Amino acid sequence: MTDWVCEYCSREGKKMKNQLYCVCRTPYDCNRFYVGCDSCDGWFHPECVGTTQEYALKEAEKVAEYVCPQCIRNKQGEDELILSRADFALLWQVLDNLKEHRTSWPFREPVDAEEHPDYYKIIKKPMGLFLT
Repeated sequence: MTDWVCEYCSREGKKMKNQLYCVCRTPYDCNRFYVGCDSCDGWFHPECVGTTQEYALKEAEKVAEYVCPQCIRNKQGEDELILSRADFALLWQVLDNLKEHRTSWPFREPVDAEEHPDYYKIIKKPMGLFLT
């Protein structure tokens, strides 16, 4: 006995077979697992985007959305800003104002390692208003 498929599903199925998916640009294969990118709506084989089916399923329970590596790279490019000389002048002014604030004294100079020998063992990323 052959399976019956409605006309609409038959058309959509043919479209899917002609469309290429994943970074490997292959036609849809209903026997393979895909992860869907919530940013570009693309569908990818987990192994083609550096993960596994097991990991993708486990993460899907915890994470609200999946974003493919290409969308992550595109997003990182969008986040980068080119600053002008005027921007830098304003940033230096903000830094100077912070240094002059009455409560900024603990952050004006780096911590002396001789005076506090364990400081850099405990504090992995020290903060300060000084430039190293």
